[in-house]
Amino acid sequence: MSSVQARHKRLLIGTILVLLLLVIFWFALKNTRANTEPIEVVQRFYSHWILAEDPIGDELHLRSTYVTDGFGRQTSRAAEKGVDTVLCGTPTQTFSLGTSRTVNDDSMATVEVHTDTTTVHVVLIRDDAGWWRIDEIDCEEKTELDLEKALEDARTLYGDKLLNG
Repeated sequence: MSSVQARHKRLLIGTILVLLLLVIFWFALKNTRANTEPIEVVQRFYSHWILAEDPIGDELHLRSTYVTDGFGRQTSRAAEKGVDTVLCGTPTQTFSLGTSRTVNDDSMATVEVHTDTTTVHVVLIRDDAGWWRIDEIDCEEKTELDLEKALEDARTLYGDKLLNG
């Protein structure tokens, strides 16, 4: 075997090894993302959103692999009206995660995100590849009216006597 043939053989073997490693890496990455829990998806998305200088201007909601295309379009429409639906219109630099639950035979999940003034209910769906993606956000503002309503409901349910003494 000539040196040229030996070089071609080594090049072919090297190329095959590189392609094999790329395929293994792709499958590992795909399986890792498919095994990501909904609460982790929300944590990662909100961390990126809050750290970004201008998440709407940077179109993070359209580029993120953590959201559905429908969510991206919906967020863009709201942004045209000056509303940040991801944070329910409330600027914040911190958030905490609350309860997470999976419903509909593991095809849908909800995660609560708490800010200083809002509780955000994030709805995720599992796509065809098995990845969780944010599909919808429902906002629940914490107001004094909510507290008054809760007290009124408790009085109706338990009576004034239980609450007052």
